[in-house]
Amino acid sequence: SPPRHTLSSAAADRSLPQAPGWRGGRGLLSARAQAHSRPDGAHPRAASAPPGPDPSAQECVAFITKWMPQRDREVLTQGFVDDHVALALAARARTPWGADVPRDVFMNYVLPYASLIEKRESWRGMFMNALMDLAASASSSADAGALLNDRIWDMFGIKYSAGQTPQTMSVYETLAAKNASCTGLSIFLVSACRAVGVPARVVGTPEWNTPEGGNHNWVEVYDTEKDTWLFTGAAEWGGWDRGWFFPQPAKKQVPHDLKHGIYATAWSPPGPFPVNPEVYVPISWAPEDRSVRGVDVTSRYLEEPPPTPPGFGGVS
Repeated sequence: SPPRHTLSSAAADRSLPQAPGWRGGRGLLSARAQAHSRPDGAHPRAASAPPGPDPSAQECVAFITKWMPQRDREVLTQGFVDDHVALALAARARTPWGADVPRDVFMNYVLPYASLIEKRESWRGMFMNALMDLAASASSSADAGALLNDRIWDMFGIKYSAGQTPQTMSVYETLAAKNASCTGLSIFLVSACRAVGVPARVVGTPEWNTPEGGNHNWVEVYDTEKDTWLFTGAAEWGGWDRGWFFPQPAKKQVPHDLKHGIYATAWSPPGPFPVNPEVYVPISWAPEDRSVRGVDVTSRYLEEPPPTPPGFGGVS
């Protein structure tokens, strides 16, 4: 498999824009602890968000550390994890729909610092500086995800280019190259979503069940209003549950087939999702790698979900 590099928290902070705003996150941990120690137990949150139990920073750090891949344990610093946790919790408190994200969904699909086996980087502060206000203007997580997929490619000057995986996969690799293939674009969109509190995950198939074959990755976003997952192609916004790959060739895929199934990433086995600890996301360019936990979602794509109108999510 390709080498897996990491970017330390300090190095990542130096690479972020120097304008005031979200950068490192560790200082937020103590501020959050102080907020939770207030007599009313309150912490900063958008006024329109309904009350709901938030995981503590300590719970989040323990969750991420417990389920991180073994190779990450050997190279990532505590500061790296603390930064991601603090900024993820800050983003949750900044949107009117943040508290509507169920706890397990937040832990599995907002909190994680990686999607596949890309380079580990500190990207949250950079995305929060650029996108937090846009996400906070949305009425739901799906609205925010739609806005991001519609706008971030022009904002960051990134285009699709075939054949870039695994050379270009991580956020900063894609920013440097100004292009990526479907995998890099999907990781970029998922990371942007997670940075502003939108639950998102990379989805894909190792090989289409067609004579032409070929692999593909795309993105699913959790909708807080409908309590469901919606899919979209990264840099291919045309409405939810739409894409060049659906209904065909997606409907030719085979459930529980490591070659022709459709798999979504997951950080941990527990939870209300059908996550089997023995199920992993098959990676076409690194077939021996079984470190990415997965959910077999093939059956959902065989059920013909009705496409949402193009204007859904505030983007027409």
